[in-house]
Amino acid sequence: MLRIVKHIILLIPIFLFGSRSLFAQLGFGSSEKINGDWQFHLGDLDITKINTLSSSAWRSVQLPYDWSVKYPLSPNLASATGYLPGGIGWYQKNDHSYRRSR
Repeated sequence: MLRIVKHIILLIPIFLFGSRSLFAQLGFGSSEKINGDWQFHLGDLDITKINTLSSSAWRSVQLPYDWSVKYPLSPNLASATGYLPGGIGWYQKNDHSYRRSR
């Protein structure tokens, strides 16, 4: 009987204080969807001249976006790219956040 009481006394603090980590913490702000309103440019760009590009150099896309899957598979291409063409592409959002992708 005494053994059971000791176990209960030990389990109560563990349950009370340990259960707090099971719940999400509040107060980190609100979530924001960032997948929309992106623009994509296939090919490398000079970062110093990126603001002078015309808007026709960019294509509007929604994320996730992978330009290479629009091309046919080819056994002549390296298997590291999934038999699809590789290359460099640039993504920008309306706030001009530039992301380089390979």
